[in-house]
Amino acid sequence: MTNICLIIYLNLLNIIDGWRQFTIQEMRSEPTFLSDLYLIQLVWRV
Repeated sequence: MTNICLIIYLNLLNIIDGWRQFTIQEMRSEPTFLSDLYLIQLVWRV
């Protein structure tokens, strides 16, 4: 069970890293952790 959670967590980190690279031009004035929290909320609802 812990291994599955760890794999999901690592996948989330990869998604967040890609999200940051994609949106860093869109939200240059915003701190990156805010966009990370926004993405986590989107993924959490799915």
